[in-house]
Amino acid sequence: MIMVRGRRIFMLRACVILVLAMAVLSRAYTPKETYIKSIREEWGIILPATEWEVYNEAIGSSFAGKGVRYHVFRYQNTSEIQKAVAWHRGRNMLVERKIDALLRDMDIAKGYEVNFNGEYQYFTLVKRGSTKELFLLYFPDQNRLCVVEDYV
Repeated sequence: MIMVRGRRIFMLRACVILVLAMAVLSRAYTPKETYIKSIREEWGIILPATEWEVYNEAIGSSFAGKGVRYHVFRYQNTSEIQKAVAWHRGRNMLVERKIDALLRDMDIAKGYEVNFNGEYQYFTLVKRGSTKELFLLYFPDQNRLCVVEDYV
């Protein structure tokens, strides 16, 4: 009887430690930080940590590497996002058409779609030796960064 009670106490302690460890790890690696880390590793771009990831959507097979990923971030400190990449200013119809085509089949919630009617800055990058493309769209009046990744 004493042996069984000792095992129960041991198992209870082990479960408490496991739950606490999972809680600490889940706070250390929130989805937005994990995604920003993957942008750094995949594309070599260091985006500043964000206060909010307000939206994300993906379509296609991530296992095969084909598909489109769409993320929207909000920033309070806009100076850091301005320093992250060499932004292009002004309208670019090719970028607008490409992004519209990539996001067309996604079921993006109202209010989170890309709206090219206002002022925006953009940055594009194509992965060497592949057809992967990255589009960063920064809307300064909204402090909103939209990230579109095309994995073909």
